[in-house]
Amino acid sequence: MVKSAGAMRLGPVAKKLINTDSWTGGYPGPPAYVRELDALLHFAEQNGYLGRFIPNFEARDPQRDKALNELRLAYLFRSLGFGIPQWDPAGANGKTGEFKLSWKNEPQVFVEIKSRGWESELTAEQIVAGLAQSNK
Repeated sequence: MVKSAGAMRLGPVAKKLINTDSWTGGYPGPPAYVRELDALLHFAEQNGYLGRFIPNFEARDPQRDKALNELRLAYLFRSLGFGIPQWDPAGANGKTGEFKLSWKNEPQVFVEIKSRGWESELTAEQIVAGLAQSNK
């Protein structure tokens, strides 16, 4: 496997905290993404979440992207003053969420994040040609 060119341009926090050998596709790429990745990793480390995310950050791209989306949303909610009292809360029917949010004396909110994968960007012709299966 060819190492991602983007992974070779990691910021100082990412270089210290994660191994990106399995990454492909050029992420993080532009400097803004390099800075965002460092900020998210620093946020996770400072709040005690990093251990939960390391396996997904060091996995293949889909797991990394899922972890990025979870941290992006957690970072946003924390910056707005919400607490995150629990990660991986049990949900209905044996499902597991990403985290619970707390706000003052209000009931906690169960959060499950759904995000589209890169396959959603393909045209019908590309899907018929099998491109959706080419990166799995």
